[in-house]
Amino acid sequence: MTDEKLTPEAKAALKILVVDDVPSARKITVRMLGKLGFANFIECDGVQDAIVRLKEDPIDLLIADIHLKDGLGTDLLKLLEGTDRLQSLRTLFVTSDIQKKDFLSSLHCRATSFLMKPYSAAALDEKVESLWSN
Repeated sequence: MTDEKLTPEAKAALKILVVDDVPSARKITVRMLGKLGFANFIECDGVQDAIVRLKEDPIDLLIADIHLKDGLGTDLLKLLEGTDRLQSLRTLFVTSDIQKKDFLSSLHCRATSFLMKPYSAAALDEKVESLWSN
């Protein structure tokens, strides 16, 4: 593990998919990311829309709520199992209510990290940075 941080150029270049079925929560996350120097976002409100984007776009980071209107955020990783996309995708699950079964399910899917809602921009930045320092 290294303590190197993402450069401002690297942050701006990352393509981030933010998936949350609560529009205000999604917007807050995107706004925080923007203030932290990230600039390339795609927003989705559910599993079906997000899986299309994950298959079509070269996404570097997936930030997804666990509980979505049409499934679980962990379903996104299950649907990508066995594809090249899953190998390079870094994932951060956010939730206000994590159940043990959801946690275990996401570990099975190789979820990279978790962040409990509500969270601060500093906590979000720390989690995202940690995904690239491992």
